[in-house]
Amino acid sequence: AKLNKCFQGRLEMYNLDGREFIHNMNQKGLEIDHFIMNLPAMAPEFLDAFRGWNFKIKSYPDGSTLQQRPIVHLHCFGEKAKCSDEV
Repeated sequence: AKLNKCFQGRLEMYNLDGREFIHNMNQKGLEIDHFIMNLPAMAPEFLDAFRGWNFKIKSYPDGSTLQQRPIVHLHCFGEKAKCSDEV
């Protein structure tokens, strides 16, 4: 966090199974802005764990409301495109 100049008081890191971690965060009812999923080979397999997320409703002074949803950053690899001369 310090090297990346992130807010150390707002950044928390965990080392858990992805699905278990997502469910734990949802059950705790924490306000979460972002999930960074940086396991390129496995991260897409955990996206289904976000189904049924308990969204928080944020109210504004003008009477409007907004469902607060975390942004999920998914990092993965793709295959190199083949050029016609490589085929």
